[in-house]
Amino acid sequence: MSLQARGLRKVFGRGASAVVALDGVDLDLASGEVRCVVGTSGSGKSTLLRCLLGLETPDEGEVCWQGTALAGMKRQQRLAFRRAVQPVMQDPASSLAPRMRVETQLAEPLRIQQFCPPERYDEHIDRALSRVGLDRALRNRLPHQLSGGQQQRVAIARALIIEPAVLLVDEPTSALDAVVAMRIAHLLRRLVDELGVALLAVTHDPTLPHHLDAVVDRMSQGRLVGRITAQHWLDDARQRWAAVRADGLPTGSADSAE
Repeated sequence: MSLQARGLRKVFGRGASAVVALDGVDLDLASGEVRCVVGTSGSGKSTLLRCLLGLETPDEGEVCWQGTALAGMKRQQRLAFRRAVQPVMQDPASSLAPRMRVETQLAEPLRIQQFCPPERYDEHIDRALSRVGLDRALRNRLPHQLSGGQQQRVAIARALIIEPAVLLVDEPTSALDAVVAMRIAHLLRRLVDELGVALLAVTHDPTLPHHLDAVVDRMSQGRLVGRITAQHWLDDARQRWAAVRADGLPTGSADSAE
């Protein structure tokens, strides 16, 4: 299994208003690896993830899956890529279709990928819900009838139901309170260990890499600027918060201070 990025560059806008979101990013994700790309808002993390998913086309460089560039893939190759590399997006309330019941949301990837005969959908849906710690009684609920943590678990179940090789996760805990966020992080780590999938998460959450026991790459101004430990990233965040408090700012101003 091999997901690679080579020399990715992405610029939004033109002239004086141009913003360089990615500036020569190289990345390799190996089978079974757990990595976090960390950085403050605007560092390029989400743009990198969108390029890896093929949702954004880089201005320069390429993303390759199993040695084949996404840009040159034929329809069947791209369909296989879509099955192998699955996203979990930042806000589960937005990523789930609001008028579609849980069981229908989980059946969609099975249908699109022709993963199994329709008569086996129920079996796979129940298994996916069980994997993420949800009762099958939730199958008939709409997203707004679920808590934030339950919504995120459904999003994870939907990504895993077609047995991908890679999960690409965008800020999986940012919309959750601290306790629920920790549970979701531990769930992701358990699923990675049980299923053998590779996981790449982008985040500015100081605790997520620690809970995932992940290799951590730091991103700044569109570049990967170095590898750090999860503990280093957590300690650095604590120092930033301490500096904010020392300046007499409200604790809610920490993000803007970054």
